[in-house]
Formats: sequence, structure tokens, C-alpha cells
Amino acid sequence: NLFDEPSTRTMGSFHQSASLLGCSVFNVHGAARFSSFAKNESIADTIRVAEAQGFDALAFRYGNEQGIHEAVSAAERMVLINAGSGANEHPTQAGLDALTIMQEFGTLDGLTLGFVGDCRNSRTIRSLIRLAVQYNIKRVYFAAPEMFSPSDDVLELLITNPIPYVLSPDVCTIAPHVDVLYVTRIQWERMRGWQKLLWRMRRAKFHKAFVVDERVTDMLREKAIVMHPLPRVSGKWRELPEETDTNHRSRIWKQVENGNLFRMALLAALLAPREYPVFQSDIKAASIYV
Repeated sequence: NLFDEPSTRTMGSFHQSASLLGCSVFNVHGAARFSSFAKNESIADTIRVAEAQGFDALAFRYGNEQGIHEAVSAAERMVLINAGSGANEHPTQAGLDALTIMQEFGTLDGLTLGFVGDCRNSRTIRSLIRLAVQYNIKRVYFAAPEMFSPSDDVLELLITNPIPYVLSPDVCTIAPHVDVLYVTRIQWERMRGWQKLLWRMRRAKFHKAFVVDERVTDMLREKAIVMHPLPRVSGKWRELPEETDTNHRSRIWKQVENGNLFRMALLAALLAPREYPVFQSDIKAASIYV
């Protein structure tokens, strides 16, 4: 595991998953400070070193997509897994999210998905949509402040497939229409100076329009579920209050559990010398996103 950005769940999940499969695990967290990146070593050289030392797989998190591409280009033998690339992608999160949804509904076909919060900077939203468009999903709703509305590439993906989408200024307007309400935090760390200032000025108004509390969960369809990739914000500006954890719709801790299951299956499928029937699932993510 080589992580250049902060992580609790993803690094812990890859570590636990690999350990349970009998692998030896080596973690480098905060790579910009605690690896030779701090000495201006290139990504390509780092990958070559890992291969020369005999590592079979590397879960790599980097602050932008270019870094992931450089790592992929340098790897010759080692399996490289994208563990998060800035605001761009988080493929294994999409896999575990899809698994969680399928446990409830059996498939993504025919479902209406609703995304709430930072729909522009959330790599988990972008990756889940890239996976979801491979199915016959019915519609996608976005509830986000204008400055956090989905980027053009996400909307173009929906238009191309084609899948109808709706942009809304309030989570209450989309809650009654969705099967899955996927909540995300506002990603403060990805804002520029003027964006942070604007957010501070408007966050009280935004928070009231996008917090998913019992008022919102009561509006959901009978079998609808609430998801969150975590971490979530604590304190005054929390987007998903802890009180919702006991709501029968909440699946956030199931997502965490499924992170281990999905990543174990992914690692075993990539590293095992033979195929196992258990990996012949309906999730279409693994071959596309690795």
C-alpha cells in the first residue's frame, strides 16, 4: 500500500484483505513525507523499486490522475490497483458500493440513484456512476450547491448512455424519488482560496438544504437505502448525523464491511494462479477499473 493522500478505510481494508488472504503487507502512508517522494524520486522509479523488491501487487493512492497513469506505465509485472486518484476516481469504492446495492436489490437495473453533497469533487460518485451506466439504471438525481454540481464529464457520460438526470437545489426534492440516496461530504481540502471563502459565507444555507437527517429519511421510498463512502463531517456542519446510523435504511457500516469482501475477491482474482467460481459475480467493475 502506497498512499500519498490520507486514508483510514481504504488502506485498512487493503491491509486486512491481503492479510486474510495470507499475503505479507507493507504500508507507506503519507508518501509525500515518508517515502522517497520526499527526496524527489519519480513515481516510475518508485514502482520499479517495488517490483525489484518482489512485491506482487500495489494499491496506490495519488493526488491526481496523471500520477496513476505514470505508475501504470512503469509497472511491468506488478499488479497495480487504483486506490484513489485525487477527485477523479476511486474504483474499488465503486465496487463495494455496487456490492452493497446488489445485496439489497439484486441488481442495479431499474434503480434510481440520488447523489447528495459534493457532486463535483467526489471521486466515489464519479466512479460509481461510471460503473452504474453499464446497467439499465432508470434515472440519476443530484442534490448539490451550484459550486459543487457534477462536472461536465459526468453529465456527458449520462447523456451518452443515455440516462436521464435531474439537478436539484435541495435534497428534499429528490428524496421521495430515489432507491439509493448516496451522501457525500463537502471536500474542503480540494477547494481553492476563493471557493473556501464563498463556502464559509454560504454554508449555513447550503447545510440546511443538503443535510440528510430524519426529516429526509422519512421522505424516502419504503425500500430505499442511505449510503455514504465516509469519512463524514462531525460537529455542526455534519451532512449525515450519527442519529441516522440506527435508521433501518442506513447501510454505511455494511459498506465498510463489504470493502474487505470486495477487495479480498479482487486481490484473489488478480493474484490467484487459477480461477475461482466465487469471483464470477454480476459486478462488472473489476476488469474495467484495475
